[in-house]
Amino acid sequence: MSRVFVLTNHKRGVGKSTCGTTIALGIAGVLRRAGAANARVLLIDTDSQCHVMLVTNVRNAYNAEDRLYAMLAADRPNAAQTMAKCIVPS
Repeated sequence: MSRVFVLTNHKRGVGKSTCGTTIALGIAGVLRRAGAANARVLLIDTDSQCHVMLVTNVRNAYNAEDRLYAMLAADRPNAAQTMAKCIVPS
């Protein structure tokens, strides 16, 4: 059974990315320790600052144009291929 958690706030700097990352890592750890078969956690950050990339250590692998926010804000024909590259296994 899938679960979806959404963290949102109109203000900047209130900890959305930090909380989201902590929750995602915590859920992944619990599932791993429980031996859940095919357990996966998907963390999506639509913030223009993209702080999840900083916390998860994938910052240097992608440039500013490859961020989801940039994909959503611009018309990019290769958006699907770029987003597929951003998937980091948990």
